[in-house]
Amino acid sequence: MPANLPADLRWRNTRDFAAMLMHTWQEDPEAQALALELMRFIGQGAQARARYAEHAQQHPDSPLAALYLQRASPPHPGSADAVDAYAKLAARFPDSPEVNRAWLEARWRFELEDSRDWGDRERQEFVTETARLLTALEEKHPPETLKALELDVRIFLRARLRDAATTLVRRHGEDPRRRTWDFLVLAGRTAAAAGPEHTSYVMRDWIPPALARQPERMALLDLLTGQRSPKDAELAALPSPEDRAVLRLTRDVLRDPKRALEEARGAPKAVLPRLDPEVLALLALELTRTGEPWGKQLFNVSLPLMLAREPLRNHVLSASDVPGPDFLRLPPGLRAAATLVHARRDAKEGYPVFVERLDGLARLDALGGFSVRAASSWMRRAFEACMDTKVAQPLPPGILLKWDLVREQARRENDRESRRPNCEARIVRPTGLPLPRATATPPGNANGADP
Repeated sequence: MPANLPADLRWRNTRDFAAMLMHTWQEDPEAQALALELMRFIGQGAQARARYAEHAQQHPDSPLAALYLQRASPPHPGSADAVDAYAKLAARFPDSPEVNRAWLEARWRFELEDSRDWGDRERQEFVTETARLLTALEEKHPPETLKALELDVRIFLRARLRDAATTLVRRHGEDPRRRTWDFLVLAGRTAAAAGPEHTSYVMRDWIPPALARQPERMALLDLLTGQRSPKDAELAALPSPEDRAVLRLTRDVLRDPKRALEEARGAPKAVLPRLDPEVLALLALELTRTGEPWGKQLFNVSLPLMLAREPLRNHVLSASDVPGPDFLRLPPGLRAAATLVHARRDAKEGYPVFVERLDGLARLDALGGFSVRAASSWMRRAFEACMDTKVAQPLPPGILLKWDLVREQARRENDRESRRPNCEARIVRPTGLPLPRATATPPGNANGADP
């Protein structure tokens, strides 16, 4: 809607749709979560909280009504106060699986976000206790929804209980009706994170025959789960140009971010909405960080990305390393994408640098999403840009450049290898990660060694 309209008119349809969800789907926590996100998106979080407070007052014995009110009220998730609030709610409704999972999610988010000063032993004890509470809950209430399954898997992987995580996925996948696309992606990523020795299923056995006969979908599934990347010959054999563009753009986000950003600027409108939200987030946030207007348009092609637009942009453009409460509510994949882009900065000399440690990405996203897997190629891109940036060599005062001094000064500025120590200090040292190998073999280096 036009921006010059009053807010009540501009967001009228969104507000009415959220109100319909609140009224019609009172027993569906996912519908209520979407309604709350929509109300916050249009700046009416206080009105949503008032409606949930009225609903909880009308139904004092309903665990879902109390849960909806707690979701809409402070404190923000990831804080110690939120853990206490949900713990009291779980004590009040001990037999509610939704309330108890919300409590475990608050513990999981708190350990990820607000426990930076903990020691290794204290952290491990907290993570182990969360996994023990989840195990007790699983015996009575196994996960019924994919979102609940993903939360349980992340908690178990965080506690290094890989066998328990893959067992949950196997039990969930025994019902053929649950073998959706999103479930197959989750099953593949869980198997990749746990390793073959801890995986009690073969994801390929669960793929429906209709899906197995679509090479473009199978190639995308391999990309999303980290199995393999399609080759150019495979992409050329696909009849649909949209399918080729989706696969090429998704692959390049992992392997060649610079080319992916160029492709995203000219991608057809039919391609962008089919991209994974985390892929879109990486592209949109990097274009936003560099000040390109095309980044704003990418936020509007995906509903999850549009709802998360403001907290994502605020975190990437903020100079502070402390995320806001709205940012902490986002899914781990989107938060990991913003963390990777936020870590990029430009120094005064023109060198692209990293100013945050990235070894925390794996802890944030235990399932190994796109941002975790793309971190090495994005580091390589920053390193190559640093190596290609010429920096004037300072001279002592009073020295005039003549003849040989001019040539020597030019040689120093053009000596790419002399910049390596400075670039490694700016790129590798802040991140805490080793510099990845070059993705492309340079000319005249047939053995593929990194020069």
